[in-house]
Amino acid sequence: MNRILILVIVTYVGLGVMLYLMQRSFIYFPTGAVEHRFDEVTFENDGVSTTSILLNKHLIKQGSG
Repeated sequence: MNRILILVIVTYVGLGVMLYLMQRSFIYFPTGAVEHRFDEVTFENDGVSTTSILLNKHLIKQGSG
């Protein structure tokens, strides 16, 4: 029983140390605009806008706004 508990603790601490040391590779760094041939849509919220590629535009319902 003690061996299993020690193995679990060592594994837990080892994974924690590994994630700590590798955390820089998990950070998202935004990139500049990329030229492409796809349709785009812009979303705005509280004065901030985000542009995204428009997929499945045939599924969009045309509403009254």
